[in-house]
Amino acid sequence: MSDERVVIQPGPIFYEVFTGLLKAQGTPVSEFAKKHEVTITNLKFMASGASNGPKSRKIRDAMMRAVDADAFRIMYERRLRIEGLLK
Repeated sequence: MSDERVVIQPGPIFYEVFTGLLKAQGTPVSEFAKKHEVTITNLKFMASGASNGPKSRKIRDAMMRAVDADAFRIMYERRLRIEGLLK
């Protein structure tokens, strides 16, 4: 792996990595959303960065912790490489 530090940013890739890892754990997205008192639509909105206030930042942090922040970083970086966004 590269020594380059990847900055995790909200967006479609963030949401897809989160949902993929969550599903791999056997946890439905709806369960996460309910636990954090948001709708799936709002969750996707927050993950995409369309909403970037304190609540959205807090939810994105909770999303990463729910699937293991290290696993999230690894898969996020891998996805960026696959998309050609990172060398």
